[in-house]
Amino acid sequence: ALRMALLPMLWPAIIASAIIVFAISMDDFVVSAFLSSGSTTDTVPVKIYSNARGSPTPALNALASLTLFVTVAIAGIAFGIWKLVSLRGGGKGSAMDELARIEG
Repeated sequence: ALRMALLPMLWPAIIASAIIVFAISMDDFVVSAFLSSGSTTDTVPVKIYSNARGSPTPALNALASLTLFVTVAIAGIAFGIWKLVSLRGGGKGSAMDELARIEG
């Protein structure tokens, strides 16, 4: 019962960590490319780069478009959730006003 009670509280942390892992995997391309030489699997950034060096294929374009769509969708969903939470909390100002009122 305790596990089920904690699960809803952990969803924001799980989603945030997934977003951070996605961003870091895209950001650390040089490390990924260096460490993946000689391995049987490639990360998405390494796959995109290695295929783009030759002649780009439609599959590569689809993968890059999917990556872009996922990134924009995650940002849009996060903004929508933040806006919904701020409206429920009675926030009426701009985003900068909301951040200025946060007391840490």
